[in-house]
Amino acid sequence: MKIKYQPELDGIRALAIIGVVLYHAKLSIFGIEFTGGYIGVDVFIVLSGYLISKILKIEFINTGKISLTNFFIRRAKRILPALFFVIIISYIIGYFYLLPISFVDFSKSSLSNLFLISNYYFHFSGLEYQAEDAITKPLLHTWSLSLEAQFYIIFAILFFYMLKKLKNTYILLIAIITLNIIFCEYYAKENNSANFYFLSSRFWEFIVGYFAVEIENKINSKNNLFKNFFQIFGFILILFSFIYFNDSTKHPSLLTLIPVIGCFFMITCSGNNFFSKIISLKPIVGIGLVSYSLYLWHFPLMAYYRVTWNSTGQFYDKMVLFLLILIGTLFSYFFIEKKFKGRNILNKKLITYFLCTITLIVSLNVYSIFTDGFKDNYLVNGIYLGYEKQKEVTVNKFSKEKNKKNVLVIGNSHARDFYNILANNKKYSKNYNFSLYFTQIYCLNSSTNTKDNKCKNKNIVDKYNLKNADAFIITSRWSKKDLENIEEILKELIKDDKEIYIISSQFNSNFYKEKLLKRYRQNFTLIDEFLFSERRFPEKKELETLEKNYFKSFSLDKINNDKNVFLKKISNKYNLNYFDRNILTCNADSQRCKIFTPNNKKLFSDPDHFHEHGFNYLGNELFSAGFLKNL
Repeated sequence: MKIKYQPELDGIRALAIIGVVLYHAKLSIFGIEFTGGYIGVDVFIVLSGYLISKILKIEFINTGKISLTNFFIRRAKRILPALFFVIIISYIIGYFYLLPISFVDFSKSSLSNLFLISNYYFHFSGLEYQAEDAITKPLLHTWSLSLEAQFYIIFAILFFYMLKKLKNTYILLIAIITLNIIFCEYYAKENNSANFYFLSSRFWEFIVGYFAVEIENKINSKNNLFKNFFQIFGFILILFSFIYFNDSTKHPSLLTLIPVIGCFFMITCSGNNFFSKIISLKPIVGIGLVSYSLYLWHFPLMAYYRVTWNSTGQFYDKMVLFLLILIGTLFSYFFIEKKFKGRNILNKKLITYFLCTITLIVSLNVYSIFTDGFKDNYLVNGIYLGYEKQKEVTVNKFSKEKNKKNVLVIGNSHARDFYNILANNKKYSKNYNFSLYFTQIYCLNSSTNTKDNKCKNKNIVDKYNLKNADAFIITSRWSKKDLENIEEILKELIKDDKEIYIISSQFNSNFYKEKLLKRYRQNFTLIDEFLFSERRFPEKKELETLEKNYFKSFSLDKINNDKNVFLKKISNKYNLNYFDRNILTCNADSQRCKIFTPNNKKLFSDPDHFHEHGFNYLGNELFSAGFLKNL
């Protein structure tokens, strides 16, 4: 018994990869946005479960056994060569286009791919798939490949046992699918990131593919009307998911049944019917055949495009991007995928290739990690160019010291900035205990945050600190959603009769020269541009000009100016303390903004965050301004 090629399955692959690419590219067709295009990955998962199950079942029927060794070698040949090639090319591009901190992240994700745990790496590194900065991580999409490899290891053993020991697997399959859906429905509410990345929430999708193998022969192959109806219905279910799912949709969850059932219908009802012939047309099948290579190439090249142009590239640049994706896809398919597909199961050349390639990838990435992403390339006079990631803050539970006030700083990364300024200053630490509640401000409004995944991180310590704080400092980047909810939030907080401080929005120094350092424009400030181009510290007059340019960029920041007018008005309305954080660095009389500390260390790590070198200095400035004096 041989496996018959089914071109309609490549048609389903084409549908899946189109959804994924449109989602990542943020493209629309006839004004329709594919906000749920990421569901294409789930279609791939069901297809993978189906094909692997069919391969193993036919092998068992033909030989009476399953060679797990040969199975794993075949899968390695299918997945790894093209993946290794993309990792190496991405490394070379990253050397020129990624700043050190991003390059270290890239290297860690590369190594996690070798150990087939990239899905766990991205979860534990705190990167949510739908996060804004996720689209600039070149290897983020490889989480699904690790997930698939983990499934192969577990399922091959489970499948072998089921064929040997069980005569009727239907009850077991339905039980696994049902229990796993219940689990991921619950887990989506408790830990959305782990639910998204981990096999424990995706296993049932693979099993649906196995279930399709078990029942496809039970469907009447002569009833083409029946098959057409359910195959078209399956297509509609997947298309519906592509269009109506979005980044806020709980996934995987009970809702994921919609595209999974759709894929199930498209597989089991394929054959010699009309719709199967439509999705078996050569252009559609062609896209399906190259879908793996397209999946590998589209995301890193889009990520580097966004790092380079910050999504502001012109039409010509976008055409170059899609041309490069096409070239990479076709090269990988014809010269790597097809070459390895036709080789013998295992030989010395193949072993040598894998060992040499793995050694190369490990050596390159370990070296870049130990050099902090080639950080020395970005040092000028001991000053580091570009963004330096701040250390994570350990959330402290307030102690019960009678002579100290408990102050809770609430907000996002700007709140973490403000917390670090206060907590690292000895003048403040004598009289105050500080802790951070890291959240989006709008999440404090319990009536509006229930469906937002960003509002799921409140823990026992946060609840304790909210209750036992003597004062709240509320500061953020102040998104539109924050501002829409702040008045309702304040009405609730005022009831606790605690001192409340509203901190202004931080002006953004994202003021760049048009042609200078385009490829770094996401993370570079004016002083970075000067240091990079001149390779020296600015002289007195040059520094004065830079400081005036900083002030000019702040004064042109109409968005944050308008936010601050609103925040001051709200503070006055409820008789709260309002503090303009921008006076710590800027002087309206001289029309200049400080760039360095007195010992020539950078104050800003990026356009709107402070550098840790400046925390103590800014804390002293804050103390001199009388902040918290009335508490």
